[in-house]
Amino acid sequence: MITPEHAKEAISNAYVHALAGAAGLNLAAKPTFDYGIDGAFHPVKNIGGKLIQSAFPVEFQMKATTKWRHEDDVVVYDLSARAHVILTDRERNQAMAILILLCMPPDASDWVAGCEERLRLRNCCYWYRVPGPPTERSSKVRVRIPRSQVLTPASLRDVMLMAREEALAS
Repeated sequence: MITPEHAKEAISNAYVHALAGAAGLNLAAKPTFDYGIDGAFHPVKNIGGKLIQSAFPVEFQMKATTKWRHEDDVVVYDLSARAHVILTDRERNQAMAILILLCMPPDASDWVAGCEERLRLRNCCYWYRVPGPPTERSSKVRVRIPRSQVLTPASLRDVMLMAREEALAS
């Protein structure tokens, strides 16, 4: 039996794969070595009848946790200082980076349920562009993610458009 942490990681990867597919994006996940970025979404365009991976990817760091809470219209989560630095210490013209947070129920038996009609993954992923500057703390940084930033195929396409617009404007 794998560890609960590995189970969370596997479930979060499945969630992101499903969303990327539904959004029509190419997903590059699980780099060979882990330096803090878990993957990238790449838009695909049609050029002369051929599908080509285009520029303007969005990198992400994935977190799956049972240690989160709703506070009015935000999700409160304590992000590691290392993760905060990775997501905010970006060079000019570097790909946009977002945090993807899968907020899971406390009881592992509620994480995934399946039957002949559907597969249910609970609860949902939120996306968040962590504001800089990079923290100088050594442990945790509390982030407040607007609950409106549920990661869906449509919101993922919106994030991709935002990344493209920002890249072209710089």
